Amino acid sequence: MKLLSPTLNPLTELYFAEEVEGRDAAKGNRTTTWTLLSIAVLILAVAFINFVNFFFALIPVRIRAINIGKIFGAPQWKLRIGLLFETAGLIFSAAVIAFGLAVIFADTPLAAYLTAPIFAEWRLAAGLLALALATGVAASLYPAWYLTRFPPLLVVTGSFRATDAGRRLRYLLVGVQYTIALVLIAATLTIHRQHRYMMRYDMGFDREELYSVTVPQEALPNFERRDALIGQLRANPEVAEVAAADGEIVAPERNGWGYTDPETGKLNLFNSCRVSWNFLEMMEINLLDGRQFVQTDEAADGELFIANETAKRQFGLTLKTQFPSSDGSTSRMIGFCEDFHFKPMQFGLEPFLFTVSRRSKPVPNHLYIRMAAGVATDRARDCIRRTILGFDPSIEPERIEPRFIDEELESNYQQERKLSTLVLLFSMLSILIAMMGVFGLVLFETQCRRREIGIRRVNGATVGEILALFNRQFLRIVLLCAVVAIPAGYAILDRWLSQFAYRTPIAWWIFVAAFAVVTVITVATVTARSWHAATENPSHVMKANN
Repeated sequence: MKLLSPTLNPLTELYFAEEVEGRDAAKGNRTTTWTLLSIAVLILAVAFINFVNFFFALIPVRIRAINIGKIFGAPQWKLRIGLLFETAGLIFSAAVIAFGLAVIFADTPLAAYLTAPIFAEWRLAAGLLALALATGVAASLYPAWYLTRFPPLLVVTGSFRATDAGRRLRYLLVGVQYTIALVLIAATLTIHRQHRYMMRYDMGFDREELYSVTVPQEALPNFERRDALIGQLRANPEVAEVAAADGEIVAPERNGWGYTDPETGKLNLFNSCRVSWNFLEMMEINLLDGRQFVQTDEAADGELFIANETAKRQFGLTLKTQFPSSDGSTSRMIGFCEDFHFKPMQFGLEPFLFTVSRRSKPVPNHLYIRMAAGVATDRARDCIRRTILGFDPSIEPERIEPRFIDEELESNYQQERKLSTLVLLFSMLSILIAMMGVFGLVLFETQCRRREIGIRRVNGATVGEILALFNRQFLRIVLLCAVVAIPAGYAILDRWLSQFAYRTPIAWWIFVAAFAVVTVITVATVTARSWHAATENPSHVMKANN
């Protein structure tokens, strides 16, 4: 007998409820949501840190003008308020630009990566603006206080120098950015590898030249009509074989079937699928015991079942197992097949039953078509579409969408594919922001160390040695950050992969690649920014500092 298992879910949890079925149902993945939220927080932290670093980078340029204002009577509090308002203005300008970009992206393929309209909730937009303002103001509080704390005479006479404590703080902030960037790069590569692993995994059935299509139910009101359509498809020389099922062979939700064990009184539940009699043979799902379905089995009085190996082992089934039905007929096992994956890789193997009974409706209308070898994908799709539309011209053409089996499987991993793309974008953004921070820090260092660089050049230091001096500092930071990022990233990725019953191992080279990417970009950024300071005429520097 078929069973319904109702589950009560709070309305606030309905979006994440795994029991909600249907392709059109608005559903979300809690792990993915928290992952993206965590990444967004990390990006916000990187931006926060970067803002502080840029503020400090501009100190050598702005400190003299600010303290001249203090000499002419500007109160300290007023100067600090002015800096905070300057920050608020920058954030408001950035919000306007972000709004414009959101409008542009709303009509691009990127909008498909969002599960809600961009402008559906004005309160959310207002909250994000408030959060950005609060974060920006908080980030500018310490720099504004630091920038206005020095005695005017000390600054105007040119005695201002960066302190060791301030330099350590700025390097620490850059280090946090590096750590986040390394983790995000490693996450991008791991998510991509997991997605590829799932797509290439042997599901336990033959996927070669296999296509699927859902025929509108009204076009197949009875089994005779379905058989006629299958016959027309088989008559095409480009079609090798056709079979039917009541849904996709791999799907996160399935029909259920169950019975009460007379010996233990325990309710045994199966996933089930009604198929045409030739389905297992066409899909090359191997039989372990018993026999395959034959065409006459579809008209049998009771339901005939072929169970997978997991069901046989878990419930102690044999070929003598019978299941009494409410209408007086007897259903029974006729065979056992090898385990195959009828759910995505997030799920493990579970008990499964095939049946071929025609005693209930609707008629299985999901067709699997194995094309002859060498038929091109576009030609195969066109062949299937033309045959079905020729069989029933009343069908709307847009409702017939033949898919290659990998496309059907891919639909189960949209969350992972989207997550991979989003994390890649976030990683690129994180690296860009981090390099902007490095650029600002090198700018600060070259401004404060112009005289030192000039003296080194006078004493025979080459341009390459000056560039190496700055690069060594940042490469040490990258190395130290890698020491922190590798175990942290491994723990985070291992936790994310734990949601999959079948997962790819975390490869060591992922962290090496992340380290290499950050290193190359850092060297390029530091070299580009410090080149001017390294090649500047030492005599000009010495005159400017006298």
